[in-house]
Amino acid sequence: STTFQITGRMRQVRAVSMKENDQDVPVTGRKCALCGHSDVRVRWRLQRRNVLRCRECGLMWADPPPDEDQLTRLYGRQYFERQTEVGKDLGVAGYDDYVGNRFLKQMDHRRVALRLACMVATSSSFAPPKLLDVGCAMGHFLDTAQDCGFDVEGVDRSSHAIDALSAKYRFPATCTDFLDFDGGPYDTVTMLDVLEHFKDPFGALRKAAKLVRAGGVLAVSNPNMDSFVARLLEKRNEIIQKADSGEHLTFFTSRTLATALNREGFDVIRTENYGLTLDLATAARRVGTALPFVGTIAGTIVKAVGLSRAFAHFNHHLIMIVYARRRNNLSPGS
Repeated sequence: STTFQITGRMRQVRAVSMKENDQDVPVTGRKCALCGHSDVRVRWRLQRRNVLRCRECGLMWADPPPDEDQLTRLYGRQYFERQTEVGKDLGVAGYDDYVGNRFLKQMDHRRVALRLACMVATSSSFAPPKLLDVGCAMGHFLDTAQDCGFDVEGVDRSSHAIDALSAKYRFPATCTDFLDFDGGPYDTVTMLDVLEHFKDPFGALRKAAKLVRAGGVLAVSNPNMDSFVARLLEKRNEIIQKADSGEHLTFFTSRTLATALNREGFDVIRTENYGLTLDLATAARRVGTALPFVGTIAGTIVKAVGLSRAFAHFNHHLIMIVYARRRNNLSPGS
């Protein structure tokens, strides 16, 4: 009898614990911005925000979104210099050493620029194709794209990044919210690791459709939340953890991103995995975000054998890049 009572109490405690930690909780007053359905659930609870998920299409987003003051502070100097706490009301965000990792990032950028050069044909064989990089930061991709034959231009909301770019390069760059940007038309628009940062990513895609010429190409690199690694790591994924600071706000799968692109006037022509070239110290730290014990061991070994600055290309299938061609006629709502 005593055994049955203890067993019953253990089951009750386990049931209460599961209920308290249950993250598939319905949310009222929220609609999916992609499909319009209101069957929205809490997918993960973070320290400062929740990550919500639409059960109809699978789109996920951070709630509540940050305000403009938080975003302005987030993308200041510290965002590009160290990944750390940037304020009591903000979480971990940014880069360990954005400038120091320039050449590693440009290895990945070159593959994208060369792919785009093959996809984009201009009306004149003499004029270089015009490229706009959205979220251009300090101009690393623009520098690479220019070397690959593009006439480049950038836009970014960070005044610190644009000031650094203007001090180093001669190509034009504008400091403004992309939704307020005025320019074009362009043969190609790139949004590399930036769409997840927008409070209104669908408005950003709609804006891109207005800036790229008919037949032009949009390239979007973005975390793929339907990948094996994303499913394995779940909440421990650094990409999800950065929702707490307001850095990452919307989380797509390849299917939801294709749906969004199609709705805003683009036809997807190619989707592929987009690996990253990292030094081994940074790779160990990123592993440690999700698996602290493994990351600590890896970091200790890398440091002990003097390979902290050695680098390798990691294709973990967590990041996708989608190339889409702008249709000749945009729908009236676009």
